[in-house]
Amino acid sequence: MDFQNLNEDMAVNPAAQDDRIKLPFPTAALYWRAGDPRMKELGGTKHFGGWNMDFEKNSDIVEDFGVLPNSSLETFMGDDGEYAVHGTRSIIIAPIRTRKKWLKGERNTIQMLCLIGKKNSDGNVELWGPAILGSRGYAVTYLLDTVREWQRHTKDAREQWAKYKSGKVIQSWYFWSFVGTFGDFALNMKGKNAKSHVSQARIFKADISTEEKLVSYYVGDDNFSLINALYKQAEDWATDEEWLTGVRKEIPLPKKQISKPDWTDESAAADMGVPKEGEIPF
Repeated sequence: MDFQNLNEDMAVNPAAQDDRIKLPFPTAALYWRAGDPRMKELGGTKHFGGWNMDFEKNSDIVEDFGVLPNSSLETFMGDDGEYAVHGTRSIIIAPIRTRKKWLKGERNTIQMLCLIGKKNSDGNVELWGPAILGSRGYAVTYLLDTVREWQRHTKDAREQWAKYKSGKVIQSWYFWSFVGTFGDFALNMKGKNAKSHVSQARIFKADISTEEKLVSYYVGDDNFSLINALYKQAEDWATDEEWLTGVRKEIPLPKKQISKPDWTDESAAADMGVPKEGEIPF
C-alpha cells in the first residue's frame, strides 16, 4: 500500500476537546449498555453489554444505511414501557471527533462521532455510515481508552509500513478498529457507595504483524477524505458551549421603542380611541 499520496495536512485528531447544535449530515445514534450478570441465559448486550441503537428513533437511518452490522433485535423495559433496539456486542469504527462534559452533580458524558464499518462478502471492511457513540459514567473512560489502546497496538506496524510522504506516521484512527465486549462475561463492579456492574469497552487486538495485514484495516482513500470532511463539518457540534457546560444561553428579546403620546393634544387622544370628556359612558 502506498500511503505517500495522502494529504498529511488534512489529517484530524478525533480526541481533541474542543444536542443543541445538530450535525449537518445524518448519523446513527448508539449508546453503551452495561451488561447484567443475571441475564446469562438471554446473552446479547443484556448479559455481556455492548452497543444499542434505538429501533424506532433510528428507523430512517436503517432505511439509508441498512441494519446495524452484526446486530440483532433486543427488547428492554423503560419508563414508558417496552422498547426495541438493534443490539451488538461490538462494532467496527474509525473515530472522527469527540466531545465530553464533566458537570458537577451529573455523570460524565461523552459523544464520539465516528464511521462505522461492516464486513463484506470478501471479508473486507467497507463503510456502513456515520454514527455518534454515547456513554456515561465509568464507561466514558473505557471508550476513550479504546482509542489510546488501538493507537498503542498499531504503533510499531504504522511506524514501519504507514507513513505520509513527509515521513510522519499515519494516525491510528485511519485504520478500522473493533470496539466492544469480547469473549466470556467479565464482572466489573464500580461505584463509590452502591456498586454495580459496568461492562468495559475494549478493542479486539487484530493481527497486524505484516504490511498486508495492517493495510487490510486501512479505511481507504475515500474514507480518509470523508473523515477529514466530517471533522470540519462537526466543528460547531463539537464546540457547542451549551452542551459542554449545561448552561443554556438566553436570547435577549429586541427592545421595542414606544413613543410617549402627547396627552395635551386632543387630536392625538382621538387617534388612539380615547373618548372625549362628554363621551364618557358613566
